[in-house]
Amino acid sequence: MIFKKKTIRIVSLCIAMILLLSSTAFGATPTQDNIEASDYIAMTGASASRTGNTVRIDFEIQGTSSMIKIGSTYIYLYSIDSTGHEALEKTYYYLSGEPYASQMMGYFTGYHDGYVTYAGSSGYTYYAAVVLYANDSTGGDTRVRFTNEV
Repeated sequence: MIFKKKTIRIVSLCIAMILLLSSTAFGATPTQDNIEASDYIAMTGASASRTGNTVRIDFEIQGTSSMIKIGSTYIYLYSIDSTGHEALEKTYYYLSGEPYASQMMGYFTGYHDGYVTYAGSSGYTYYAAVVLYANDSTGGDTRVRFTNEV
């Protein structure tokens, strides 16, 4: 179970890094010394909560100043069944027209928080990988945060 969980999390992180490195929209490249704060991101956070079978993923991101775009670009929601098998349940996008798009991304502000919900099932545990992003006129940066399990 631990091996599967770590494998899923590593795959999620790899997906986020591929997205980061394959787009010229992201101005900053990750380095060993910008794991937390950066020229664009001052603070991030993500958490999961559950009421009955409704799973809620909350996130927040603080920029170092007012940003052109700040928020979550993707949220990957995973389930874990009673045998420990993990699966990607749903992917949320910030793109216009997608459900939750307006809650996931803020514009021309230094701070954004938001959430998504999912109708889960009893007998399953859930967690999410939240990709957080901030950019201004000089570039941008991305962080991935994993929530707690609920």
